[in-house]
Amino acid sequence: MLCAVQECKDVSTHAFFYHSSSVPSRSPENIRILKTSNHSIKVVWDEVKICFVHGPLVSYEVHFRDVEGGSVDLLHNVTVLAGEDRRLDFTNLEIYWMYGVRIKAVTIKGPGPFSPEVTGMTDEWGR
Repeated sequence: MLCAVQECKDVSTHAFFYHSSSVPSRSPENIRILKTSNHSIKVVWDEVKICFVHGPLVSYEVHFRDVEGGSVDLLHNVTVLAGEDRRLDFTNLEIYWMYGVRIKAVTIKGPGPFSPEVTGMTDEWGR
């Protein structure tokens, strides 16, 4: 359990002690899909604030899917290890096509909740 901090705004002056580890109680925030070309996009996100992690962060799980085609099947299921850049590049995509991403944080005890799906498009032809 995390020490008593009700709000998780500026944690730089707080010390956190874990009595026991648990799964994250929140998902990553500020997820963005950025157009990088007409066949590629970049997904970036902010880390889960420390007071919502509840144990050693192991990784982030990223689910990426084709929204435009109406499929619920994943195109990619990617694990990004904690400590690595929180960004992924997806290439060889359809031109001017809608894609969606959901991300969850994972501790040694397991995964937290998925973020709401964020959507974005590849660029138009010729851009």
